[in-house]
Amino acid sequence: MPWDCDMELQPGDTVVHTFMERHDIVNIEVDDEPGELYRLMPYDDIYVARRGDKVIPLNGYCLCEEVEKEKFSSVLDLVHEDPVDKEARKPAYVGKPNRKYRESGTDDGSEISPGDIIIKRRGDIHIRLEEDLHRRFFDSPVMYFIIQRRDIYAKKL
Repeated sequence: MPWDCDMELQPGDTVVHTFMERHDIVNIEVDDEPGELYRLMPYDDIYVARRGDKVIPLNGYCLCEEVEKEKFSSVLDLVHEDPVDKEARKPAYVGKPNRKYRESGTDDGSEISPGDIIIKRRGDIHIRLEEDLHRRFFDSPVMYFIIQRRDIYAKKL
């Protein structure tokens, strides 16, 4: 893997993984468990696990909500401006930091907590955990975006 982290999955966990990995998954049927299908995939391609009601971001990932831009005036409102701040996010679920990366000079930065406002290192990347039509992991109107802790540039104080 490109980083060193704890392996946090347990049998029975439900996971969300990268979309592209789904096309390369190896499916295995086990002789002593007819009808059961097992899938093998790299651990670093898994974003988050659910264990009962507990949500566990893996591999240094955070699940974040969108943040609206600050308004400069309560009187002046720009009609055609996108209200979403593309560089900021608010973590709702925060994964454990990765211990070490293969690339030198990369780390998981400062400590962050759910509810903080963070600034992404690359403001142009917006990866949704799930698309509207395929939601299964969260039964919620909130759309979560994934961001790895190493891609967080700063935390607003």
